Amino acid sequence: MIEGQIEELIDLAEKKYELLEHMHDITRTQLKGIEDGDMDGLNRILDRKDGLMRRIDDLDLSFMDIFSEIKGYGGIEDIYELSPVEYPNLEKLKGVVGSISTKLEAIKALDDENRRNMGETLDGIKAELRKVRKGQEAYRGYNAPIVDNIFIDEKK
Repeated sequence: MIEGQIEELIDLAEKKYELLEHMHDITRTQLKGIEDGDMDGLNRILDRKDGLMRRIDDLDLSFMDIFSEIKGYGGIEDIYELSPVEYPNLEKLKGVVGSISTKLEAIKALDDENRRNMGETLDGIKAELRKVRKGQEAYRGYNAPIVDNIFIDEKK
């Protein structure tokens, strides 16, 4: 029974890894969109990432349900307390989970770079807005409406 559940965990972990591969690709695309300033493209990319994250969350919930069952049947706290000799597919599960961890670290590194680049882009936009506001204030100062009478002294 536990061996079959470990196989289910492997299947779920492999599906998660595939989704993380897509997430990694999308995150690289996101970096290019930030550099190009393509805000519409970025919105589409973020929507795709959001969909992938929801699917990954669903897989994680299923994984945790099965994991909890294994813990209950085996009277263990950690799946690695099970014997790899008794459950040889446990090594494959460890390998897939390790690959997932590595992929998550790569995605996090790209996300950090994207966040940094987006901050720089926003700082540039803020600077441009400040210039525009100063220009508007100067324009208003030179083109202020004349309310009072103006006298011109023509003495020479």
